[in-house]
Amino acid sequence: MDKAPTYQELQDRIEDLKRESEAHRQACIMQEKILENILPVCVTGRNYEILFTNNSYDSIFGKPKEGMKCFESRKGSACHTENCPLARVLRGTGEYACESLKVGNPGEEDRSFIVIAKPLLDAEGKPAGVIESFQDITDRKRVEREREHLIEELRKSMEKVKLLSGYLPICASCKKIRDDKGYWTQVEAYIRSHSEVEFSHGICPECMHKLYPELAEKE
Repeated sequence: MDKAPTYQELQDRIEDLKRESEAHRQACIMQEKILENILPVCVTGRNYEILFTNNSYDSIFGKPKEGMKCFESRKGSACHTENCPLARVLRGTGEYACESLKVGNPGEEDRSFIVIAKPLLDAEGKPAGVIESFQDITDRKRVEREREHLIEELRKSMEKVKLLSGYLPICASCKKIRDDKGYWTQVEAYIRSHSEVEFSHGICPECMHKLYPELAEKE
């Protein structure tokens, strides 16, 4: 017959259970704090019903109502397509990453996210849903669009700029320039066709005295 535990042994066991319970409670609190301070997380079942979201998710997409579907909570570019993370995971893709555009409400900016999806496994190790995390890259995409716009504007500007370089065959007498096709053209015409320069004509003092001496004297 087994010996009954003494009162002190019972007290010690109770204290051990209390310590284990407190350690478990602290571990749960720590896990909860870690979960709430990471990226937005959403757990979705096979039928597209949201099972769990953390505070980070709720602050961006709003806390989903009971029984709400994922595509109702956050309408996105991959919804109802073969690239839906849940559909990919249920087909056996395993971990799946994609970039997704989440359509905002009227008057709100659409937001871009990198979505990391991992299978939610049941007791038998089969996919029962998906665990998704969302990294907001809206600001980065905006900067990229602005940069691409500036690059395009620069490209268009560069297409308009024509540079003169190398040797120009020029007549020593009339000062016409020979182009690459062998034709002789006026300096103004040649430079105008190879640059953005426009000419306004005048007359220098030396030519004034040579061509119009009577006007030069008056001046």
